[in-house]
Amino acid sequence: MTITYQMDEKDFLIHQLYIASQSTRIKKKRFRSKIITPIIYTDFAFLFLYQEDYFLIVIFLVVAVL
Repeated sequence: MTITYQMDEKDFLIHQLYIASQSTRIKKKRFRSKIITPIIYTDFAFLFLYQEDYFLIVIFLVVAVL
């Protein structure tokens, strides 16, 4: 008696997400993006500080925090 099991799209997606969560390369890439993106938005906020555009300063700082 042989049991056959076919993977459907949901199983394949779960497998890919598991592999991605265990990959050190992907973990490093996610960590870098969590650090670099807020720094870039903060830099833009300082750029607009010199231009005295306070509305854009607030927007970029809020986005950097989120």
